[in-house]
Amino acid sequence: MGAVDGGGLLSVPLGELSGDFVFGQQEQASSIQKEPWANILTPEESLARIQERLDTVSKFEIKKSGPDFYAMAVLHKMFLLALAAHAEVLEHQKDAPQICSVVWNEKTGFPSEGTLLADAAWLGGTKQGKISALLQSFGNWSFWREEKVRCDCRRIRKFRRDDAGEKELKEDTNSILVRHNLGLASDQTLLFRGAAAVYCDRLGHLAHYEGSGKTEKINKNMVAVSFTDVVLTLNGGIFNLTLVRNEGADEEEEFARTLFHKELLVVLEENQCEVKKWIR
Repeated sequence: MGAVDGGGLLSVPLGELSGDFVFGQQEQASSIQKEPWANILTPEESLARIQERLDTVSKFEIKKSGPDFYAMAVLHKMFLLALAAHAEVLEHQKDAPQICSVVWNEKTGFPSEGTLLADAAWLGGTKQGKISALLQSFGNWSFWREEKVRCDCRRIRKFRRDDAGEKELKEDTNSILVRHNLGLASDQTLLFRGAAAVYCDRLGHLAHYEGSGKTEKINKNMVAVSFTDVVLTLNGGIFNLTLVRNEGADEEEEFARTLFHKELLVVLEENQCEVKKWIR
């Protein structure tokens, strides 16, 4: 399973945040350049500025305590990954027969949301393994891993939690998918959202997730069970990341708020070179 088309994304639809993804900066530049917030840069100019932003964003420190540390740390590193992906795409363009302009949002101080999303998703297609999945999650739902579960379709019981009635429980296979998106929280701030979803062929197995107000049905076989929102600001050369939401399905709250983010953080830390090579 690769990317999964889930339409819009989550309870504040991310389709409203960034619109449809535009793969191709030149098309964006020609259609957006008249917007008052837009500044059209050459690839060389954009690369110089993105390296400055990487340096600034990388210096932000998250307090290593509390239940939300892992969620905040993941989105901080994922935003750095998106910035680094833009830098790497600019490097690819050096040998391109046609040079593309780059759209920057001067109100937020970063490349336009569409540019960052498109570049990260495109670069993910050139990588391998988990870092590829994370980069491609900027474009659509991306497969993360599978897990075996035993379920009576009223209450999920994973293998590590089985305590009674094991013979009565049926085995199902869940696919875990990941998704990241970026949009405007206000004229000058960005809203960055991460989410995880469960995909299963057996519809009865998914039914127990749907009773919680902290989930969203993406399609008939997939339910989003984990949501994290942060607001990103750049003011006077100082970057800040503020958590506004970190929650998930009631029966999967520990997974949604902590365990899943620990998984992502391990992969991001193992691939720090993807970001560090662009920090001056």
